[in-house]
Amino acid sequence: MNINSFQIINDIKSNLDLKISSNGPFSNLCIKNNFILLALNIQSLRNKLNSFTNFIVTSKTSYHVIVLSETHLKSDEVRFFNLPGYDVVHNVRKGNRSGGVSIFVKRDFSSFNVIHSIEFELNNSLLIELNRFK
Repeated sequence: MNINSFQIINDIKSNLDLKISSNGPFSNLCIKNNFILLALNIQSLRNKLNSFTNFIVTSKTSYHVIVLSETHLKSDEVRFFNLPGYDVVHNVRKGNRSGGVSIFVKRDFSSFNVIHSIEFELNNSLLIELNRFK
């Protein structure tokens, strides 16, 4: 599998109107043994859901796991925030419009268990364990 990480990051920047500021493009993308994890500070999934879904569906890259931080979702609306072909777990920050974490796992790749999900003060934490690789 030939994956051009710089092209993926450029596609994300141009399609999602995100300010990706990091120490390098690999801070947002992990590729190891053909396993591809994408981690983004989405800066509000609510106002980027359509463009983000379109980006994932039309991407030439198949992301096995997608981790989004700063989703800004509320607990009563998480059921509306899904991606085709992915299972998802959300951790929202109650009483604050910022924060929140969502993890999407490609359905035909693996199932998962939530190991740790906690919200405390100004932090959200979500840890999953992948059960099996298909």
